[in-house]
Formats: sequence, C-alpha cells, structure tokens
Amino acid sequence: GVAMFKTNVVVSNGDVVATDVFDASQINKIKMSLDDVKVYIAPSETGESYLEMYNFQVGTYDYSIQNKMLVIDSGTSLFSLMRIAEGNFNFSGLRHFLMYRPNTGKEKKLYLYLAEDTEINVYDISVEIGEVTVRDLAAASDYNITLETGNITLENISTKSAVNLSTDKGVVKADG
Repeated sequence: GVAMFKTNVVVSNGDVVATDVFDASQINKIKMSLDDVKVYIAPSETGESYLEMYNFQVGTYDYSIQNKMLVIDSGTSLFSLMRIAEGNFNFSGLRHFLMYRPNTGKEKKLYLYLAEDTEINVYDISVEIGEVTVRDLAAASDYNITLETGNITLENISTKSAVNLSTDKGVVKADG
C-alpha cells in the first residue's frame, strides 16, 4: 500500500515528466530558486493544484512543502535532502533515486497549476537563466521575480500588492 516513488514520472515525447498533486491549502508562499529553466504559473483547469517538472534530474533539486511554503530549489545537496541544518532528518530513502535518468540535454520546464481557491501571499521566484510566465491570477499577492538572463511575462494579473520584476539581460512584459 506504499507508493513506490514520491511522484508520478512518465516519459512523454522524449521528456521525463514528474507530476505531483499537492494540497494548496497547506501553502501561502511559493519560493523558487532555479537555474536554466522555463517557469510557467497559471490556474489549474482540473480543480487540483499540481506541479509538472520536465527533464529535472533526481537529486539535483529540492521540492518540499514546509512552514506553509512551497519550495523548489536547484541548489541542492545531500545535506539539503536530509535537511540536517534545519534539525530535521527528512530523507525519504534511496528508492527515489531509482527514478534517475541520464541527462538528455532536454530543456527543463516547470509548470505550476494552482486550484481556484488557492491564496498565495508571496511569489518569490529567482531564476539564473530562463523564462518566467505568470498568467490569469487574481489575488492580493506580492510578486518578486528576478532573472539574471531571460524574459518575464505577466499576463492578466490582478493584485493590490507589490510587483517587483527584474532581469539583467532580458525583457519584462506586463500585459492585461
């Protein structure tokens, strides 16, 4: 009765896609610190909140929900997997590494779909190289999005809170 792996992983059109459905009522902040990835955030059409990660290698990122915060971090190590610094030994076992696939050189993409009743206070997204697109969200949320190289696109966003967008080499587009 125990799931063999933490997430559902399939190969679709040559991409390795890991999908995880989560309870969005458990989070009020989203924090991403990634490199070389396209990030896309939008409302869910299924009514569930879920995450799709394309071509991410097991052991090269940390994905967790802790302290009402969804955290996705590509600066991970064995110690961060175990969360020793936080006083937690939260290692799920080596069985998750069985899902490891060799790097195909395929583009990494992260799709985050949020259920309609999700209330996120802060989107804190930092990407070294890539793109960030956020669309069709209406809530009193702070948006703090930083890219070193890449484009930021906000489409049909409604908020009464702060919007801080920054890219060193790229284009920022706020539409609607």
